[in-house]
Amino acid sequence: MARKKQTIEVQLTERKHSIDDGQVLVTKLAIGKKTIGFIVLDKKRFYVKVSGERKVAVKSMDEGIEYLIAKYNLQQ
Repeated sequence: MARKKQTIEVQLTERKHSIDDGQVLVTKLAIGKKTIGFIVLDKKRFYVKVSGERKVAVKSMDEGIEYLIAKYNLQQ
């Protein structure tokens, strides 16, 4: 039987963090109440950080969101 489609709440929260040489923009991606990972914009480069893994370079914010959602779906 086919599974019933569910509505999933995805939240993006942005904030700036200060580091040694300036500030970086960090976007947190959460599905429901669970934080999936972070997308960091550092000097015009995007990085994705998932807990327990090293950071991965991506080309854009959209690609970072897709990467995090794909990781989440693989773990479900």
